[in-house]
Amino acid sequence: MSENDLRLESDTDSAQVDSPERRVDCPLCEAHRLHFVMEQQGYRVERCHSCGFQLVNPQPCDSALAAIYSSSYFLVGESASAAAKAAAIKQGTARLYLNNISQYRGKIGGRLLEIGCGHGDFLIEAQKDGYQLTAVEYSPSAATIASQRVPQARIHRGLLNDANLPPASFDVCVLCDVIEHDRDPLRLVRQIQGLLKPDGVLYIATPSLDSWSARLLGNSWMEYKAEHLSYFNSNTLRNLLYKAGYQGVLTQSGWKILTLDYVAQHFKKFPIPVIS
Repeated sequence: MSENDLRLESDTDSAQVDSPERRVDCPLCEAHRLHFVMEQQGYRVERCHSCGFQLVNPQPCDSALAAIYSSSYFLVGESASAAAKAAAIKQGTARLYLNNISQYRGKIGGRLLEIGCGHGDFLIEAQKDGYQLTAVEYSPSAATIASQRVPQARIHRGLLNDANLPPASFDVCVLCDVIEHDRDPLRLVRQIQGLLKPDGVLYIATPSLDSWSARLLGNSWMEYKAEHLSYFNSNTLRNLLYKAGYQGVLTQSGWKILTLDYVAQHFKKFPIPVIS
């Protein structure tokens, strides 16, 4: 694996930990010393003393996470027109990501794998660039919707481990607002490395502790929530990828296309004291 690109961004939500599973070691550097940062909505955030990585610890069990990722998890609007508007802004953001990828690669097209495709908005845009599409989606309801919207894509329901994808077969792998949901991000990016061609590109968008929203809101940051198990800044994300053997790592601030209606809907569903 010789190349990859990543990007730091943000999102929103909040939920409670149920039947936690204790993780005592840092998943990035395996250090034992984890220090308390804060507690929000019944879950605890800790920071690794050695590398600075932050994570939810203890973490929600699998059944608690499955309950969070229900059919109502994705913001799609309460009417057909609202859903169309939400899809349009998500596809607009996907176009920004695809432009980043093409600039980094110097070309478009090839075999693309998206992990966590949601309702398929990124796939719709990637199809316009001539990519052959494969995706993995944990939520059964979201996977069904994505399959209906992008019938040309091969969409696997469940986890990446269950998809049995061929090694060294993808030109691009995309993780948009996904890596923060994984219990072991180092294992995940190593697994992806085995699926990429030697000159393949990994593109990551994830909430950043370096972002203005994180600095401004502090412990009230909207990204602190139970299903976000990992919290990165540019240093810890770079360290993660270098440790996994990636080269040509590029980090930059992320952008999303939003509307005031979408933001209002977001804060209505995931309220933040004072801010909402």
